[in-house]
Amino acid sequence: MNIEYELSAYQVVKRLPFNSKRKRMSIVLDIGFKKYRILMKGASEIILESCSHFHNFNNQVEKVDSQLKGTINSSINNLASDGLRTICYAYKDIDISEYNSGLDTDNLGVFNVE
Repeated sequence: MNIEYELSAYQVVKRLPFNSKRKRMSIVLDIGFKKYRILMKGASEIILESCSHFHNFNNQVEKVDSQLKGTINSSINNLASDGLRTICYAYKDIDISEYNSGLDTDNLGVFNVE
């Protein structure tokens, strides 16, 4: 996924800037076909915890299991012990009706993202 393309190709519906409580930022894009795409980036441990799937190196979508989360968290911790910070990027496509039903903007984009 090319983030620059996403931001230039689709209309921005809402921006949720980074803050220390959420430890992430989110943006909601209208991608057409009565769908919105929530893009999110932020603290790796926060984003990873909310992910249900990931894109592998062949751009195929696979389920995230506890073993993979453990491996990724171990890598995050190893980098942090060297003084390095990591960030993650995730997205989720939702129906406009789901968005309009009153999603909590504090938690927007938190659950079951890819």
